[in-house]
Amino acid sequence: MPKKNITFNYFKVNEVYYDGNDKEIKFRPFSLEKILSFLLKKDYQKIKKPYKQENARLQTIKYDEKNHLWELQFLRLRNIFSAGLADDEGDFESLVLGDGKYLGEFISALYDPETNIMVLHRNQNSLPPSGVEIFLSDIFKDITIKLVPIISNEDVRKKLQNKYYRNLNMKVCIGNMDLKNSPKHLSIVSSLSGLDAFNSNIITLEIAIGRGKKNESIDASELNATLDFLQSSNGVEKLVVRYKDTPDTKVEVVDLLEGKVKDISPVDVDKDDPLHHEKVYAILINNYLERKRNNRLYV
Repeated sequence: MPKKNITFNYFKVNEVYYDGNDKEIKFRPFSLEKILSFLLKKDYQKIKKPYKQENARLQTIKYDEKNHLWELQFLRLRNIFSAGLADDEGDFESLVLGDGKYLGEFISALYDPETNIMVLHRNQNSLPPSGVEIFLSDIFKDITIKLVPIISNEDVRKKLQNKYYRNLNMKVCIGNMDLKNSPKHLSIVSSLSGLDAFNSNIITLEIAIGRGKKNESIDASELNATLDFLQSSNGVEKLVVRYKDTPDTKVEVVDLLEGKVKDISPVDVDKDDPLHHEKVYAILINNYLERKRNNRLYV
């Protein structure tokens, strides 16, 4: 039977707030139980929220009394697609949906109120983390949710202390970034916000010393503030720094995305046993509980 690798990403749940003194955007821990308990009392499968000219909803909300975890299934309700039905005879027919019908693309999720960790199954055709943020933030208008990727305790940033920074290379999916609720004083935020005018989804940027003197370096303070922001943001697909220990040593390379906590698990799939929420969630909760038992949620 064919196998497919599925990826699970780990996040801390925060809410956005503004400091009363300097009006700077900040984040603080937030328990999703307020939102989930509210939805559980409603006819939640009929609560749709807009996402990129389509809609999303929660298909499954269950509280696991034994493990004290929330089981969740989000659906992206797709009505903009080019899929169709083809057969071995060479025929193809476009898939046409009636009123109130959608192509549902799911992601499985888990929320642990004890650790304030949410784990999301990755499906590029469904909701990305930013889509989950948008959905949850739209339940109570005074709450804006921010999912911050968990960075391993074995943080590769330690390699970058007191170095000569020669190059920063990044690739971002700007549509999956929450620039509106990002710190406006950061030059990278204003730069990406300006490039958003191109209406381009993928942006690649390189900041480099170029042919500068060998003892020159990208400004350390600005670089570290940029890395703090990008490592805590969704939609970042590449983040690489090239640096030197001293002006006369060779250039070293460090990949900052290696530090994000995630699981990659193989699963059997075929047309008679396709991927579905129950199958994915069984793997997700097993991975999570094993990490939690072994105190490896942050490595």
